[in-house]
Amino acid sequence: MTEADVSAAMRAGMDAIVARGAEAGVSRLSAGNYGGKLGPFHFHLRRILGGEGAA
Repeated sequence: MTEADVSAAMRAGMDAIVARGAEAGVSRLSAGNYGGKLGPFHFHLRRILGGEGAA
């Protein structure tokens, strides 16, 4: 899998949460930062969604 594949999958998941979140009781979406313990990968939610800090 590529970074683009992972970003696209994350985007699809976040879009689904936005579309159905309120009815499922979801009120907030955030990301964890584990100090690099999960590897050298960084996926920035705002960039993936095309908002603030987008490249």
